Amino acid sequence: MGKKVIIVGIDGGTFTLIDRFIDKGKLPFFKFLKENSIYSFMDSVDQDTRVPISPTIWTSLATGKSAEKHKIVSFFNLQQDIQSARLFEILNHYGLTVGTFGWELTWPPEDYGGFTIPCSMARDNRTFPSYLSPIMEL
Repeated sequence: MGKKVIIVGIDGGTFTLIDRFIDKGKLPFFKFLKENSIYSFMDSVDQDTRVPISPTIWTSLATGKSAEKHKIVSFFNLQQDIQSARLFEILNHYGLTVGTFGWELTWPPEDYGGFTIPCSMARDNRTFPSYLSPIMEL
């Protein structure tokens, strides 16, 4: 079996905040992750457009491109508006199984070879596969 990769993103989360909770003993799993994996800081605000909104930032993370290139600049953009392939789409294209949970702009959910549970701002409770839809009600 190949190696597994998990990308953990916390909308609005910073290492300053996370480290403060780790130091207080509040996030033991994050402490474990930091001690046993690779993590990085991300300059998530496009320096040209200065668009610090979640859909733009998450799409930049997933595509490796600026808002100018991927075209997501507001909360009103839809998944269909994205002008660049996202990491999970590329991985699926090459036959890897991908699951997404709570990722911005994954509604309506598509089959990326694993599961898709859209973010909390999805327009309905659809998931892929559909039997996961009760998760959206939590």
